[in-house]
Amino acid sequence: MDIKALSLRYHEDDILIFHANHSQPYVAIDAFAAGISKLEGGKLVDFIQHTSSNPAAVHIGVNADHTVLSH
Repeated sequence: MDIKALSLRYHEDDILIFHANHSQPYVAIDAFAAGISKLEGGKLVDFIQHTSSNPAAVHIGVNADHTVLSH
C-alpha cells in the first residue's frame, strides 16, 4: 500500500487518534500470550532437544551430526 494512501486511511478512520472513552477499531495482538502458546505447543521442547544434543547449534547453526547449516 502506498504510504500516502495509508496516511489517508488512518486520517479518515481516525486511527491512532485518542478519543476519550472509546476503544480503537482494531485489536492489539498479545505477543506475550502468542509466545507462551508457541512454547506450550512444543517449540520449547524442540529447542531443548536440539540444543541438548549439540549446544553449539544455538550459536553457529550446527546439526546434531556436527555439519554446519547453511544460512
